[in-house]
Amino acid sequence: AIADLPGIDPAHVEVRVDNNILTVHGQTHYQVPGDQRYREYTLVSFFRQFELGERIDQEGIRADLRHGVLTLSLPKAAKAQARAITVNAA
Repeated sequence: AIADLPGIDPAHVEVRVDNNILTVHGQTHYQVPGDQRYREYTLVSFFRQFELGERIDQEGIRADLRHGVLTLSLPKAAKAQARAITVNAA
């Protein structure tokens, strides 16, 4: 999963998993350029939740924020991965 978060500091992003719900939340603010006598700030806030299935290894979830792009790695659980089954002679 990928999310564009330009200008967001990783310290202002929270990623959590609780009861098969993955939550991505963050908030930051920045000053709008302009006259020094009057300062205006813009607040950027986001909140998303995703329901995870049994096939996701919740302990292996990783989040990386690079160049304004948040990448979430959601590995398959061991029991959900495909495997070859040996055919034995009877």
